[in-house]
Amino acid sequence: MSSQSYLFNPTERTLAAAGDGFSCPRLTTAGRTALTLTAGDKGMMVYDTTLTTLCIWNGTAWEFISDNSNGILSVKDFGAKGDGVTDDTAAIQAAVNAAMAGPGLLYFPANVPSQFYKVTAPINIPTPITIVGAGPRYTAIIGIGMALGQYIFNISNAVSTNYFFSIRDIQIRSDNGQPSGVLLKDSSYCLFKNVLLYTVYNGIDITNTALQGCFSNFFEQVHGYSNTAFTVRFLSYSGGGHFKFDSCTFNANIGFFVDSNSSLNNLELISCNFEQCGSNSMYINGGVEGFSINGCRTEGNNGGQDFFIDPVAGKSVVGMSITGTFFTTDVGASNPIRIGGSGGIVRGFNICGNHVSYAADGTAFVFLNGEGESGLIAGNYFTRPTATPTNATRPGVVVFGNENSAGKSNESWGLASWAVVQSTWIPVDASGAGLVLSAKEGFYQQIGNMVFYQGAVQYPATASAAVAQIGGLPKNIYAGSFPAGRAGSGVSNSTGGFVIGVSNVVGSNAVNFVKAGGSNATNADLSGKEVYFFGQYRIA
Repeated sequence: MSSQSYLFNPTERTLAAAGDGFSCPRLTTAGRTALTLTAGDKGMMVYDTTLTTLCIWNGTAWEFISDNSNGILSVKDFGAKGDGVTDDTAAIQAAVNAAMAGPGLLYFPANVPSQFYKVTAPINIPTPITIVGAGPRYTAIIGIGMALGQYIFNISNAVSTNYFFSIRDIQIRSDNGQPSGVLLKDSSYCLFKNVLLYTVYNGIDITNTALQGCFSNFFEQVHGYSNTAFTVRFLSYSGGGHFKFDSCTFNANIGFFVDSNSSLNNLELISCNFEQCGSNSMYINGGVEGFSINGCRTEGNNGGQDFFIDPVAGKSVVGMSITGTFFTTDVGASNPIRIGGSGGIVRGFNICGNHVSYAADGTAFVFLNGEGESGLIAGNYFTRPTATPTNATRPGVVVFGNENSAGKSNESWGLASWAVVQSTWIPVDASGAGLVLSAKEGFYQQIGNMVFYQGAVQYPATASAAVAQIGGLPKNIYAGSFPAGRAGSGVSNSTGGFVIGVSNVVGSNAVNFVKAGGSNATNADLSGKEVYFFGQYRIA
């Protein structure tokens, strides 16, 4: 049996191979693990030639001490090859175990060019360490033949919260799209930076157990590409909040997902890119309190909506801000933002100062799909000439200062008893005679519960004795006991000059023309004539 000599530095608590120093047996991993040891053998040392590290028997298990003197552990010190052929799982796990025992810093040198570190089972990290690679282009860890439900890195502790873990400058991927990249469970004050998550099922799953927290975690330049389901998913999460995603990329069927069993607070996304997602760039199906999206970008969403804010019943999204974001897609029927629909509450949102460039005309920027919204939609620009700020007006939703390429958009001031809306309407024959009117146009403005309208029509030649009635007004006329609210209509001009007024038909969206003396004009009275009319009425 050969031996290996070491020198021990008591200050740094490190070992370095040396020609002079204490010696210990040299064995392969197979030879070392074949030894029959008991508690009485505590302190026995073996140099593992497979892992190229010193191993010490602590009475119940082997502990590992890296063969280095600078306080930085390298996975290659434990036998990892990074050649794409050798299974590095055991070596990497041994290096992680040694780093957890101290000094806590584990380095993944650049793998063999065009190759990778091969792992075939999860790497478990129950105690916080710092993992550093040589950059996503040069340090790649690939799960080979792993199964759905497994994680390449399992960062969790079943006993207590895992504080101050960090990982940076590494690529994590799989060969079959089945394992997920990282499970971040019961871990707080963690930092992910310059990490590529590629061809995994989910990029990062974030969760916690009932009695432990998972909060104050930060993600910078974390990029997910070609992931199967989600790049980031909050999974049955209730661990508090304070999550920040800065300059990240989301590419999967759903880029960013908060599931229906999750509730969190203080979620922030800054300068992030949502690219070619299959169904949604973002889907919020749970609860979020304090939610900011600023300076982000969507590109080529291939499915339903970019940002789908749809909490289930019993969940709320409140205090949401979406600003300075660029929206574009390849699917014309998509809505950049869709709010509500599953019974939850969306309150206090601010959607302002965004640029919207969508594939089809007539798209509503914000689709209000539930009753329960309140917020502000203002200062947004739409490149399509018929794009609108919303699909509908709602009490509590204020819409103003938006514009499409054809001009200013309609406004709505969002109170049940007071709102401002202005738009056009089309006069139609409501007499029952089936007349085809020409040169017809109308404009209206609603202020609170009063509608002010203007209209113009050209009657065809007709002998119809039916009462001349024009329909198509934008709102039904109030039918309650408030006659004064139905008055105040007139005619500014009519060919022939005998029509002097307009009578509002209560409970409908129609008006009659009135002759001198108060009788209704007939269609025959207006045969071939032009009529210009105006009026106002109460709607509630």
